[in-house]
Amino acid sequence: MFDILPLADEYQVQHVIEKCTLCLVDMIKKSDYHPIGVEEFLRCLNYAEHYKLTPVLSIAPTSGREYTFESLKDAGIDEMISADMKMEILEERCKIMDSIFEGKYFCLKS
Repeated sequence: MFDILPLADEYQVQHVIEKCTLCLVDMIKKSDYHPIGVEEFLRCLNYAEHYKLTPVLSIAPTSGREYTFESLKDAGIDEMISADMKMEILEERCKIMDSIFEGKYFCLKS
């Protein structure tokens, strides 16, 4: 898929681009059940941003929140994806942390 998408884009073969997009969406969605490695996840996002694959970009932040900040940093998040996408992923990660801390705060307060 990573070899086919650049060629499909170059020659504007839309149905192949759509198939590649669906493949990337499946890879990222399955990461919830059978996690793909953080490097593979960032590679998917890199392609999605480069080829403007909206279906992939729309699910990326919520899927990316499952990875730790350290693992994203070690995998090269700063070089692989845009600052905007990085921010969206980290905001989703913060939402998880907020809900955890709010639960602990509520327990301490009670």
